[in-house]
Amino acid sequence: MRVDAGASIVVESRRAPAGEIGIVVDGDVLIDGCVINRTQGPEDRSGDITVASRCGDLHVGLSGLVQTEGGGDITLLTGGDPTAGVGGYIDISGRVHAGYRTTPPTIRVVAFDDRV
Repeated sequence: MRVDAGASIVVESRRAPAGEIGIVVDGDVLIDGCVINRTQGPEDRSGDITVASRCGDLHVGLSGLVQTEGGGDITLLTGGDPTAGVGGYIDISGRVHAGYRTTPPTIRVVAFDDRV
């Protein structure tokens, strides 16, 4: 799966709760665009975003941005079997940022074979 430069995956609440986005793929994930979770109102809470690869690598490229602006949590997750040479690596060259107004969100970066 690719999120090309200029493309975005966004959850945004505007004075009402927003739902979640869950993306799970069986190959590599490359984020050169944006993954953003944000709210417009001071009391709003948007849903969480999960981007996961079951058997590939996950890369946030130099132009990539993973950011929560007072929104819900963001999880970047990869599994795999490194003994079989199958994925499981997370590489972050771009920006990962969490900002908030009231309740701090969480950005989780999880690699089950400990290769981040």
